Amino acid sequence: MHLKELAINPIVLGMGSRIIITTRNRQILNAYGVDDIYRIPLLNKDEARELFLNACRGGIVNDQSCSEFITRVLEYAHDLPLAIKVLPSLLQYRDVTFWQHTLNRLRRGPFFEIMDPLQTSFESLDQEEKAIFLHIACFFHGKRGDYVIQVLNSCGFFAEIGIQALLDKSLITIQNEEIHMHGLLQDLGKKIVREEDPKNPALRSRLWLSEDFSIALNSTTKGSKVKSIVLYEGNSASQHEYLNIEGLSKMRNLVLLILYDQDFGGSLPSLPHRLRYLWWQGYSFSSLPSFEPYNRLVELNLPNSRIEHLWNGCKVV
Repeated sequence: MHLKELAINPIVLGMGSRIIITTRNRQILNAYGVDDIYRIPLLNKDEARELFLNACRGGIVNDQSCSEFITRVLEYAHDLPLAIKVLPSLLQYRDVTFWQHTLNRLRRGPFFEIMDPLQTSFESLDQEEKAIFLHIACFFHGKRGDYVIQVLNSCGFFAEIGIQALLDKSLITIQNEEIHMHGLLQDLGKKIVREEDPKNPALRSRLWLSEDFSIALNSTTKGSKVKSIVLYEGNSASQHEYLNIEGLSKMRNLVLLILYDQDFGGSLPSLPHRLRYLWWQGYSFSSLPSFEPYNRLVELNLPNSRIEHLWNGCKVV
């Protein structure tokens, strides 16, 4: 029920009266001028285990052989009460083999029963907030806030406003100047992107796995929809099959490209003309390719590159 519909005037309430509001949206609390705000923390390890066992109400969880699996299930749930309460309905009264299969299944993607309530929070966002949410889920969890804002602003977002909205709605937190998102919310964001086209990464908006980047580079699909590619250190595409970088020129919608220490074959005749942010550590070519216009770029970083000259011939920028 909405607070406006309650039409409560705090002034006319009796002495000692208290109004307790529960919400995920901090803006509501600010708008109504609440006196105190208490942010409920995630459960600690003991509380999470107790909630899980209570929700199971017996069954195989009383078997000593399930103790290890309970620990792994709780690690997956990241101490989120919603997930801890849903998982027992899937696992109780099942044998150890079923638990193992369920944990393997969860590694590929969360169950609907867990994702559906989280997706409701995502759907309440406006379009720009959704885009920033997906960028953080796919690329920027654990990254410094000032760095994330810099990259997002370079890509045309109003990052400060969008990030504050996600903070107000408890979808992200700031810890030690870093942006953090709960693991299940990250899973939700990545699931939403994968479902843009489950079979063809070239038709998704964001790529963060080297395997998907490899497929997109070699794709013969016309009209690539990839807008953002971020492959951090430790996720080198060169560890996989031979990659011909020429496919990058076909990604005409690409706005954001961050690559670390990639070593590609082939040539790079051009860069996508919509590209606004480019960070390519270890850029492996001797010059920049043809690019029209270069002044679309907001930021260009090529640390530890092999560049000998910027480009061949004369170019007006």
